[in-house]
Amino acid sequence: MNLWQIVPLFCVVYKFMKETYYFSHDYNASQDPKIFNMMSELGWEGYGLFWAIIEKLAEANGKLSLNDIKGFAFAWKIDSTIIKSLVNDFQLFDNDNEFFWSNRLIEHLNNRQKMANIRSKAGKIGGLASAKQRSSNRQAIVKQNQAKERKGKESKIKEITIMQPAVAEQELNNQITTILKKFETINPFIKKMYGNKTQRQACRDLIEEKGFVDIIAAVEYAIQVFGKPYAPQITTPYELKAKYPKLLIYKNK
Repeated sequence: MNLWQIVPLFCVVYKFMKETYYFSHDYNASQDPKIFNMMSELGWEGYGLFWAIIEKLAEANGKLSLNDIKGFAFAWKIDSTIIKSLVNDFQLFDNDNEFFWSNRLIEHLNNRQKMANIRSKAGKIGGLASAKQRSSNRQAIVKQNQAKERKGKESKIKEITIMQPAVAEQELNNQITTILKKFETINPFIKKMYGNKTQRQACRDLIEEKGFVDIIAAVEYAIQVFGKPYAPQITTPYELKAKYPKLLIYKNK
């Protein structure tokens, strides 16, 4: 299969991808022996289908019915025997004759849920600590006013505001600025986007998911291949977030 045949397939794959759901893509996935074995028979078409199926499994919390294969084949206009072969013949997925799944993806989803639980628990602890601090502050104000009243002096209640150092937030803002500045080399209009909430949120999501170092490397690579045939054209953080998997596929081709 040549590149002109592969491009329409990827268009079908990304038509069904949702930007609101994001999961890690292993950089060296195409070098996995199982993937390599599959690609030796199904080529890049199989590689694209693999990630399309992974994306569908992620949307379904890890498992899909084997009966769904015919529906995918119809929707993607692909022979169902190719998808059946991909699911059954290369040890990329497990099944119980009713459902199929990817152990690697389920592990990722479980880890993601564990992190969400940890953050939720930390948030509750932080909320309790904040409530306790607010209660302590209120009690201090009451005692202060009572002492002033006993002395027969008039006073006004002053608002007490406790400012916590925002070191982590400042560091994140610096990283976001660095990412935006990188895009200036190919997109002069990026200078007007430094305060754009959509672009800044895309930077935050990318940093949280992949890490600042990996995202900087991805931006530099996107700039390097900008304008090359078949390369995804990425000129903003929002486009990088949307096309990140496509950039990885192009890099690994």
